[in-house]
Amino acid sequence: MDPRYDIRLSKDYINANNDIEWFASDIQHMEDIITSTPGSYKENPSMGVGIKNFLNSSGAEDDVARKVMLELKSDMYQCNNPIVSYDQSGLLTIDPNVTT
Repeated sequence: MDPRYDIRLSKDYINANNDIEWFASDIQHMEDIITSTPGSYKENPSMGVGIKNFLNSSGAEDDVARKVMLELKSDMYQCNNPIVSYDQSGLLTIDPNVTT
């Protein structure tokens, strides 16, 4: 799959010539899908993992991994084995393990 590109909307980048930045946005798309909750996008109301709902739940690694995999696959990413883990301090880490 070819990388997706977007225009970055950042006040820090716009310079005196009013240039805009064209950037590969796959990472941003994946972050948006994982952090958004279902109902966040009017054009696709079922999209979103809603990771905030899983932050204080231990033992939900398999549920989070399955939800991440399904949502990324629905957005045409090849995500077969996401890695979800909690460390000692409760920090949630998600590696979507996406291949392009």
